[in-house]
Amino acid sequence: MTVRRIYGKDTPFSAWLRAEPELGSYEHGITITDIDYIFHRYAAPVDRVGTRELQLMMHLELKSNGAPAPNPSQAETLFFEHQILKSSKERKRTDDKEDVLVKHFGVFILWLNGSSPADSTIILWGVFTRKGGIKWHKIKDVKTLIRILRFDIHPRTLIPNPLRRHHKDEAICTKEMTPIGIEIERKFIRHS
Repeated sequence: MTVRRIYGKDTPFSAWLRAEPELGSYEHGITITDIDYIFHRYAAPVDRVGTRELQLMMHLELKSNGAPAPNPSQAETLFFEHQILKSSKERKRTDDKEDVLVKHFGVFILWLNGSSPADSTIILWGVFTRKGGIKWHKIKDVKTLIRILRFDIHPRTLIPNPLRRHHKDEAICTKEMTPIGIEIERKFIRHS
């Protein structure tokens, strides 16, 4: 049997999982964690280099009504998932369109002292550290949380505009000899 729910309400499937002795966490070493939310944004940012299509994703674990932060077992499971998911890679689609760059930011934890951001006076954003700890950031208002959930603010660094290109242009100079023996310098700008 799995530990009884203390906060919130179980779905019928969750209640069955908790009551099923053949799926017991202690007896069989199974940890079961539901995935609260997956955020997926389709984006086509435009900058001076051009337009690029990419898709942004993150998993969100919600702790509302002042529920405790993830216990060590759940935190470890979420951290494993975070490490597996966190990537930026070309991915295949379900249709015949060409591959698309998908940037998955990993797993984050939203802690609320109310039932939703609208009725919470404290909003905390949990980010996994490199060693698996959780660093908590106080979110000043609901608008800031919305910007994080829309990926207007980077969910890990909390820096605005996570879609900007991070590489600078590079000037490449070459020297060429003309057919009449004059050496000229050509300058190219390589955009990343």
